[in-house]
Amino acid sequence: MSRKCVLIFTFLPMLVVCPQTYAEDGLYFGLQGGIITNDDDGFDDVTNLGLAIGYEFLDLWAADFAIEGAYTTTTDAGDAPGGGDWEVEAVGLFGALRSAGPVYVIAKAGVLRQRLDAGAASHEESGLAAGLGLGFSLALAQFELQYVRLDANLNFFGLAVNVKTPF
Repeated sequence: MSRKCVLIFTFLPMLVVCPQTYAEDGLYFGLQGGIITNDDDGFDDVTNLGLAIGYEFLDLWAADFAIEGAYTTTTDAGDAPGGGDWEVEAVGLFGALRSAGPVYVIAKAGVLRQRLDAGAASHEESGLAAGLGLGFSLALAQFELQYVRLDANLNFFGLAVNVKTPF
């Protein structure tokens, strides 16, 4: 057996056992990315990438509650009607409820501030945002497919990867 195989089979069980110390309440960091669609006619989808930081602090019987901050910005602009590109920058603060278990449902709601730039025009607004998703915990990481309604016209479909910390 090669050295790599020995190392993998030696440390792989630790990824399953040791994360139990990380599974309790605490801080987590995340990366998220996906597409933002605009319900108005003539807008192509944009690709946004961003960061998240959260703190899980309330373990309920069938779910965990966390406060989560997120920031995303456009990395691949879409075409806007009348020519030019459009992009979105968003920052939000959410309450997130995750059901118990390694496969779980997530619901989030909070406040969001966003700036939409289309050509020379720019529009900023604040409001409520809400979303749903499906997640899977594996070792120290949580993988979440999510949908978030950013405002009356904007939708985010993406993947988030959160990593828990020991504190």
